[in-house]
Amino acid sequence: MLAETRRRSIDELSEQERTRLSKLEDIADTMRRGKNVQNRMLQTWLREAEFAQIHDEWDAQLEFRQYNRREGYLRKGSKAAAYACDAKYESLCEDAIELLSNLLDGDPSLQQWFDRAISFEAGSDIDANLTSLPRVVTSRSTKTLSAGMHLLTKNQVKLGAVERAISAIRCSDA
Repeated sequence: MLAETRRRSIDELSEQERTRLSKLEDIADTMRRGKNVQNRMLQTWLREAEFAQIHDEWDAQLEFRQYNRREGYLRKGSKAAAYACDAKYESLCEDAIELLSNLLDGDPSLQQWFDRAISFEAGSDIDANLTSLPRVVTSRSTKTLSAGMHLLTKNQVKLGAVERAISAIRCSDA
């Protein structure tokens, strides 16, 4: 049975959680006003995994932009540059598939964190291309099976991580 999530009141938070929540809300307000927040500030107030997610999401944004660059090369008639992008993608996809296979061999329970069932058997849907690669369920990639994506600024990526951290503090499993 799934645990029900409820919003905790300020009184239910520890002093450390209240301080962290206050700092994160200040950071989120700063970013909503379009101002930059230094990574060291984020690293101070976000948990390690929350801070790492900023980098993962920004890498996905860069990947998306790179894929758009390939499409631009094709539109401009620069097939050689587009094919070079394809070769690079294929090589990186093969590396990712190998890493994913090793990861899931070590801990099959991690399967639940991906947007699709993962099988490396012959005839599976996983291939050395961007479209077929599984994404983590929180991914904003256009190739994810669980959600759509649009281009985000680095500030928007950071703000998303801060807002998720605020939500995690405010909510608990009942």
